[in-house]
Amino acid sequence: MGATSDISFIGVGEVALRRADSGDTVALINGVEHIVAHILSVFPISNRSHFVSLRDERGEEIGIIEQAHELDPESRRIVREELERSYFLPRITDVYGIDDHLNLYTFHVETDRGERTFQVRNPRQNVRSVGGGRYIIKDVDGNRYDIPSLRNLGPKSQNLMSEFV
Repeated sequence: MGATSDISFIGVGEVALRRADSGDTVALINGVEHIVAHILSVFPISNRSHFVSLRDERGEEIGIIEQAHELDPESRRIVREELERSYFLPRITDVYGIDDHLNLYTFHVETDRGERTFQVRNPRQNVRSVGGGRYIIKDVDGNRYDIPSLRNLGPKSQNLMSEFV
């Protein structure tokens, strides 16, 4: 592990991840085992697998893997599973309707994970552009939904979303 300031970067050749019989994730870093309680992306929306943080059960950083997509297949699989679990981010493919009741907006949508209905307060604050026609919607429960490209939605969906973008 090389240190730059307080950040410890871990090279892909220095780390291997595995699942212990207990179900814990274990990182073998330069021959030393670390129990990994959390695997988080430093850039969860724009580049989920570029900088990946390994953290212990206290939330303290063990280190950051800069190019997690270059890990060995088993380690990559574990990182992918943990990131999917941490960042539930269904992609919206169609907007069926948006109902407003007392400033609580109910979105009826189709996603890559099936049909969903969720509620959003203050859409001007919780429907935000992340650039290039991409939008992230945060619902009242803190879940996030991704519209990768507003232009790729149908005309009805674009029209429904036009009030919020």
